[in-house]
Amino acid sequence: AARVCGRFTDAGALDAAAVGRAAASVVRSPRDWSAYGTQEEVLQYVKQLWHCLVRFGSPA
Repeated sequence: AARVCGRFTDAGALDAAAVGRAAASVVRSPRDWSAYGTQEEVLQYVKQLWHCLVRFGSPA
């Protein structure tokens, strides 16, 4: 979550657009994410982050 916020948000607030940009980055540049696992594993982490955002986030 920290990497996604640091790299894909404007004001540090996690939103659906940032999660989408992160997922696209995993597909386009998998080597940039290799420290976190395989592409499939990292996409699973991004999906879990999305679920947390939906469950615990608040509307803008």
